[in-house]
Amino acid sequence: MRKSKILLIFMIFICSLTITACVNLDNKNNIVAPNNNSCPIEGTWKIDFSNLDKDSKLRLRLKNKDVIINSKYIILGNEVCKSPDFKVKTVKTEEYFLYKLKSNPNKLNLDKKEIEVISTSSDNNPFYDFIKIDEKKLLVYVDNQLLVLTKKSNSSSIEPKHNTIEKNSQQDIVMPKRYTLLRTGVLIGLKSSKEDYVDEYKNEKKYRTIFISSRNKNLKNVIETENLFVPRKDGFCEIGVNRINNSSNIQDAIFVNPLYNNYPIKNNFRLEQDIKNKSIYRDILFVSNDYISIEYNDINKDKLIDLYKVKMLPIDNINAMAGVNIGDIIDKDSEKILASSLESCIRSKDKDILNKLERSCRKDSFFLTRRNGHWILKGRLNGIDDKEEYIDFNINTEIPEKILNYDDLNLSWNSIKSKVPNALDAYTSPNKDLAIITTEKELYVYTIEDGKLSNKAIYEMELNKETVVMAEWATADYAKKWTDSILKNKNAHIIK
Repeated sequence: MRKSKILLIFMIFICSLTITACVNLDNKNNIVAPNNNSCPIEGTWKIDFSNLDKDSKLRLRLKNKDVIINSKYIILGNEVCKSPDFKVKTVKTEEYFLYKLKSNPNKLNLDKKEIEVISTSSDNNPFYDFIKIDEKKLLVYVDNQLLVLTKKSNSSSIEPKHNTIEKNSQQDIVMPKRYTLLRTGVLIGLKSSKEDYVDEYKNEKKYRTIFISSRNKNLKNVIETENLFVPRKDGFCEIGVNRINNSSNIQDAIFVNPLYNNYPIKNNFRLEQDIKNKSIYRDILFVSNDYISIEYNDINKDKLIDLYKVKMLPIDNINAMAGVNIGDIIDKDSEKILASSLESCIRSKDKDILNKLERSCRKDSFFLTRRNGHWILKGRLNGIDDKEEYIDFNINTEIPEKILNYDDLNLSWNSIKSKVPNALDAYTSPNKDLAIITTEKELYVYTIEDGKLSNKAIYEMELNKETVVMAEWATADYAKKWTDSILKNKNAHIIK
């Protein structure tokens, strides 16, 4: 028996040698790990300045200079990235342009649904993202301007000159670090429900504001106050909703109270006593310096009059009956944009559902909501007979500055999820020093180090089933002024 086992083992060994000898180790089809040093966009690229003004500083800076890209270095103007790493990802064209570049792809006649974005870096220091349109054309965003690159040659053998500057090198630093001062503050507006009705719109909402400030990436203050503490050009105001319970109805009244000054606000809400059995529910979805998005529901006894309707209102006329027309905030082709956005949505919807809805979107039926680190402009189609039916769709245009001043996410969503897997949303500061990450139950404050989240959060707090309806940032002296202003509020208290 023992001899048989030895013989069997010997035969298996001989067979394994034979099989190994038959394998071609030089086979080109072998699966290999991806090499981040391989260059997917190698060559010499010519800059097309046709979309820049003749007197543009960027145009003058890059005049008569080609962009050189290879696995050893990237040269863009006077900036050099040595030993670059290349990371390729495929993204949806429309979303990337609208929410990352704050631009419309239609301006460039891009009809691709997806494009490749090649992110470049060196020693974990980000350089530039190159958008690959095809083998002969790239786009790159430099100094808030989009440059078009056309391939001039596959060759990229030009060596960097001695007078070029490595991006992120010490030569870029104008002043020593000991003289620099990073001051950042953010007002986060939070909304939660007081009750737990099956019909969410019936739940009375509670609003609060958290102010978080830092100095040189060190946590300075965490302050809480009731309602929404909103910064405006002329000071601050407090926004919230008062619920009036009567024997036969409920009426929600949105209020705006100016703080520390007397600029006029039209709080023209009046209790509708002439309609005894009509209930009015109001829900704040988004707040910025000058505008507010709301959802409203009007019910007369058991009859649904308006359900899940949305509109945007100017804060200076908060209880106006009519919402802002989308043509008032989008300067050009607002009707075409609304129609094409709706068309893109309904192609994928079931006809039975569409037959229950409005045929076209009302011009004031839009709002803002959050998704993956950005505010998104959405339209809504409401039900015709069944008032509980509705669908929301993305309005494919950049959000105008009159609605939203700042909405940059200075980190990739993938890098955020790798650090905080249960992250639902993220906000980053204009100083690129702080990041606010929210999950279902927590709010985390991280610093940003070398373009990445810090290893640990510098602060965390619990959330009580809350959603964010406002995020307003302050930098430099304004961070200090905001701190002083919120502390003057009698309802404010310091958490940390």
